[in-house]
Amino acid sequence: MAMKPLGLLPYYVAWHYGQALKNIAAVTRNLIWFFWHFFSIGLLLSTLFTPWQRIHEERPKNTIDLGPILSTILINTLMRIAGAIIRLFVIALGVITILGTLAGSIIFFVLWLALPLALFLAFVLGLIIFLKPS
Repeated sequence: MAMKPLGLLPYYVAWHYGQALKNIAAVTRNLIWFFWHFFSIGLLLSTLFTPWQRIHEERPKNTIDLGPILSTILINTLMRIAGAIIRLFVIALGVITILGTLAGSIIFFVLWLALPLALFLAFVLGLIIFLKPS
């Protein structure tokens, strides 16, 4: 009994424009979830202004000397600024990665939708070129 290849066409079209599109969307969601957690974007946003590596200086106790107090405030402020800059850099890198993933997924999605039409047009063009009299 011979297999009828054209009998598979409706199943292929249903898979290509149905289940495969759902799988592409699921993979995109998983990649975005992964990059969000890989770069710890939520955690970094919630701890944006905490001191870098918890480096801070304790305020001098029982003193009215303004020098050590201002020194402590300056060092703690600089450590918070350093922490914010480094965290913002990592957050920006994560957001760029997520946006790149979205852009790549959209391009892949569009190409996936056009692929059967491109294959059919290439086949027809090949037949035209092949059957064209020299």
